[in-house]
Amino acid sequence: MKVLKLTILLLLISGLAQLQSTTYPKTGELLLKMERARDNQILKKLFEKARLVEADLIRALYDPEQKVSLNAQVVIRYVAEPQVLLALEEWYEYRKRQGKDYWMPKIELLSEVKHLEKEDRDLAKLVLKNLHPKKKDVWAKVIAFNKGNKTALIEVVFGNVFTEGWHVVARQENGKWRLLYNSLVWQS
Repeated sequence: MKVLKLTILLLLISGLAQLQSTTYPKTGELLLKMERARDNQILKKLFEKARLVEADLIRALYDPEQKVSLNAQVVIRYVAEPQVLLALEEWYEYRKRQGKDYWMPKIELLSEVKHLEKEDRDLAKLVLKNLHPKKKDVWAKVIAFNKGNKTALIEVVFGNVFTEGWHVVARQENGKWRLLYNSLVWQS
């Protein structure tokens, strides 16, 4: 029985490796072009399909092109899948053991569990009610949704001429939205 399980596991791994080799060039190209700026369709696509390209995102951490590695970290952090976050931590440790520099996006997982309170079917409005209830000249919109882990990426923008943009990530857990990230992305 153990031999059969091992054989099946090896077949799955080899199949994944073949799939990786065919999908990684496209994923790497997308990561190279990705920006965290307003309305970035590549970020949206990678966020929404992260589960399908999970192995590519992990592989991209080791890519010699710094921008590819950095953008893979952004997607991995935003989607916040525990096993993939663990692979990210392993990459940091690998770089340290190799005595090599490493780079990290300025995105911090919120240390405390915070749920979005109040009622609203519109997630963007719910974010504004909870994070910026008295602010004027601010708007938000959901820019991507990962169905696999019920996680949304929301863009919050302050101002019209001189703007400041934030990415908020929330995951639906037990009927509530849990806030995972609230990160400044740009100022203009």
